Amino acid sequence: MSNLRPLILTVILPLVAGVLLYILLPDKNYGLVRDYVPDGLWAFALTSCLLIIWQGKVHLFWLLIAMAVSSMFEYLQWQGYLNGTGDIFDLICYFVSSLAAVYITLQKKQIHANKN
Repeated sequence: MSNLRPLILTVILPLVAGVLLYILLPDKNYGLVRDYVPDGLWAFALTSCLLIIWQGKVHLFWLLIAMAVSSMFEYLQWQGYLNGTGDIFDLICYFVSSLAAVYITLQKKQIHANKN
């Protein structure tokens, strides 16, 4: 179970929470939360998943590739090639959430290193 704990807490739980927020919150009353928090949770989960695969090592090149792909989707939405609304605030959510996942991972590694 201890091997699954990071996956559950940092990947599956944020994805489920994002889906529930998007589905359950009415668009009118919770627009900002409904529109941006799920995006941030998605980016957090993606970055966390990559860091789990890499065993906590930060590979800046691949993280930048993931950010570029996310940015490309927003750009294609903005240009009208994909459904949705290209939004700079989505990009900010992606960036901040990805940084949060990296920060948490590095903090966990530091705590673990101090215990040994």
